[in-house]
Amino acid sequence: LTKCKLNEYLADIDEENELVYSAEYSLRLIKLPDKEADEREKMNAVSKMKELVVAAFMEERYYHEYEYISFKDPEPLDADKSSDKIGYIVVYDDVLPVELDRAEFFSFLELIPITQPELEALESGEIDVETLYEKIGTDLVDFDRPSVI
Repeated sequence: LTKCKLNEYLADIDEENELVYSAEYSLRLIKLPDKEADEREKMNAVSKMKELVVAAFMEERYYHEYEYISFKDPEPLDADKSSDKIGYIVVYDDVLPVELDRAEFFSFLELIPITQPELEALESGEIDVETLYEKIGTDLVDFDRPSVI
């Protein structure tokens, strides 16, 4: 198991220059037997999270638990571009500690890749993120996981 994480460098600063919101996003990747493929997947995961943070900064957008993230021009999220995962759901990361006294609110969030049918079900209201997460049944990133929809 490899854990990739990226601290969101966005911060909502109030009038007194106090940090009000910060977040850390993570992906839990299954370690691949092929060392080169495993390394490509780790670097790809960090790159994808960096793209999300830059987009969040540009759009002044924060992600929260039980949201989904879609892209205007979706492409497979894996390094080889062969998977059917094209978006993410955002869930609370219950493995990381939550006690921080520097901020009024600090989120540890985990990103879980989702398929086109899962994304469409979320967008249509057929299912909510919490229910989809329960159906997926794991927070490990498995690009070979079949769709649960």
